[in-house]
Amino acid sequence: MAGYGKYYKSTAGIVFNNRTSKLNIFGNYTYDNNKGTRTITTNRNITYNETLSNYDVDYNNIQKTTNHNFKIGADYTINPKQTIGFLVSGIIRSDDFTKHNDLYISNQHQLDSVIRARSNLDRGSNYLNYNINYNAVLDKSGRSISVDGNYSTYTRHSNEFITNSFFTPAGNTYRDDLELENLSPSDIHIWTSKVDFVNPLNKTSRLETGIKYNNTRSNNNLIFGPKINNIYEADPNFSNRFLYTEAVSAGYINYVNKIGKWDITAGVRAENTHATGKSWGLNERVPMINTNNYFNLFPQLQISYEADKKHHRYWL
Repeated sequence: MAGYGKYYKSTAGIVFNNRTSKLNIFGNYTYDNNKGTRTITTNRNITYNETLSNYDVDYNNIQKTTNHNFKIGADYTINPKQTIGFLVSGIIRSDDFTKHNDLYISNQHQLDSVIRARSNLDRGSNYLNYNINYNAVLDKSGRSISVDGNYSTYTRHSNEFITNSFFTPAGNTYRDDLELENLSPSDIHIWTSKVDFVNPLNKTSRLETGIKYNNTRSNNNLIFGPKINNIYEADPNFSNRFLYTEAVSAGYINYVNKIGKWDITAGVRAENTHATGKSWGLNERVPMINTNNYFNLFPQLQISYEADKKHHRYWL
């Protein structure tokens, strides 16, 4: 699929699936390639000490984006009551921005100066998720267990280089260009695992229980500063590194029953969280540390009544 307005837009993809008696392989892939533009014009008047100042801004941004979205997986039937599967999915994106920003400053309706900002921004991100899962029916009563494991990664680079130029109303420069870099890389890893167990008690009731563990590590960096003697130098007032880790352990138990036209669910979920944030300034060797540990219980009770199939269900 393709289109064209001021710039081009295109999308292409493929979907596949192959199933045998025990093995099912499936997946899809989509590719996007787009180019777009954004134009913003603002005009602001400010009066201070009986002086009228005008700030007229013309902003234009051209953005090129490519995007790869994919998924591939397989399910294998060990026997009629057991299956195991894996899945890999991801999004790989790349953006290229070209920004033009012109600021016209006037005082008492007379042009005072012009500031022109030009920047190029290269930004890319990769998201990948790996999953393995297992499902089994344990006996004739319908007892079942499911196991899931996930590992996700997210990485991003964002590199912007900005040049500010300063002009008089006549078009002459009144100071040297100000060149800046703005870098903000990010790296995130998430591990998640869970086990769920269902035990039917009779034809209408069952007991559900499970455990879950989640671990997150996020590393973010901000580097901002000017170019001095042809070398970019990070400004300690605007540069910082932040590291965040979080571990969440959880478990739950639910009792579910249907008595006539009544549906009842009662249970409790327990969660324990350990989180730590560390922040460094550019010239700091020892980080500021903030640690948070807490335990929470989340009880639930849900009761519903269905008068008949033609009426709404009532909840308590």
